[in-house]
Amino acid sequence: MTATQPALRTTSASQAGNESGSDIPTHDELIERARALGPFLVERQEETERNTRPGEDIHQAFLDNGFYKVLTPKRYGGYQKNAWTFLRLAIELARYNPSAAWSFTLGHSHAFTAAAFFSPEAQDELFGDDGYLHAASFAFPRGEARRVDGGYIINGAYPYGSGSAFSNYYMGVVPAPAGSPHAPEGAPISFVAKRADYTIGDDWGAVLGMRGSGSATVTITDAFVPDHWVIGQPFTALGAYGGSTPGSVYHDDPTYAMPQLAFATTYPPALVIGMGLGALDTYAEVIKKKAPERIPGISDAATMAAKVKAEVPEYQRVFGLASMEIEAAEALMKSVCDGLAEMGAKGSVDPEQNVSLGLRTGYAGRLVWNAVNEHLWRTGGSSQALDSAKMQRYFRDIATWYTAPGNGQRDSMAQMYGMVKLFGPPAPPEA
Repeated sequence: MTATQPALRTTSASQAGNESGSDIPTHDELIERARALGPFLVERQEETERNTRPGEDIHQAFLDNGFYKVLTPKRYGGYQKNAWTFLRLAIELARYNPSAAWSFTLGHSHAFTAAAFFSPEAQDELFGDDGYLHAASFAFPRGEARRVDGGYIINGAYPYGSGSAFSNYYMGVVPAPAGSPHAPEGAPISFVAKRADYTIGDDWGAVLGMRGSGSATVTITDAFVPDHWVIGQPFTALGAYGGSTPGSVYHDDPTYAMPQLAFATTYPPALVIGMGLGALDTYAEVIKKKAPERIPGISDAATMAAKVKAEVPEYQRVFGLASMEIEAAEALMKSVCDGLAEMGAKGSVDPEQNVSLGLRTGYAGRLVWNAVNEHLWRTGGSSQALDSAKMQRYFRDIATWYTAPGNGQRDSMAQMYGMVKLFGPPAPPEA
């Protein structure tokens, strides 16, 4: 039986979900919309991996349900939701299709970046008439920029373009050229390039996990970027250091004063929490159907009497431990969002809190990795390692995240946190 996208009460235009001026869905309504798409998304897991990117039908389903409006300001027809609603939606989508959720989450997250840190003039242009802003990005400086009248000509190849398949912009970082009014020569500056100025490669998919995330290389060729589409710092350095951001003032919302780096560190671990829930769902399906291995004279009485594995105390214990760790990870992520909201409301970036939140997100992901690797994968049975098994896909996807630099720096972040706790934050650099 083929699962189809559930009908929504209103769908129209490229940014559907709710029309501007009508009721904005609540947090719970958005999560319920994602949950209703669950069978549709699960059925497309294999296809998404095979095509190395989400299909047009998934993209359209996300449009129809208003998911691309979650972080978009209301003045552009968006829902203007907070960090927790965005991340909880990401968790729910990743539960059913990790690659599609990864593509959506990393792409739509840049609606926050645009709305928070660019000038009102730039925002009005970037969000345009329909409010759709979906961008791939790469955090580290690459490529080259040449100064021209009114802006820059930028060229460069940027790998790991998650979300590029349905992007209409690219957000990158490039070394400032000589004569830049934004930063000294060689210092990193951030920019936005239009879709017409870049191509998306066909170099993604030969990887352990996240094969369907569409994280291909984006190549920018002779892109003219006007000055007001450039910020004189790397995206990772942006925050409300002066009490506000352009967006927190323009939209009268402290959500847009959250520090970019601390918010960005939440996306992958939130997706991993969703993958953990998907693995837990899969494990439950398996142990409720499969009979336990019964070895006369060795297996205990409960195992010998059980019709399915779910009736065996050992599997119940494993399921309980994994559930607890994943629930704890989600609770940690919610606490991070509370901390982000607090910093946004204060209009400041607290160094100790910033490091603490980043460390917490990494630890949330580590809890999920332990739940899946140590409990579910270890006891799931060899059939779950088959290419056709959903559990194998969840395991591969989480294992791939576990190699990422943001996660790999967890020990370094712990050292930074310990230093700040012991001796206080470092002194600001001298002017």
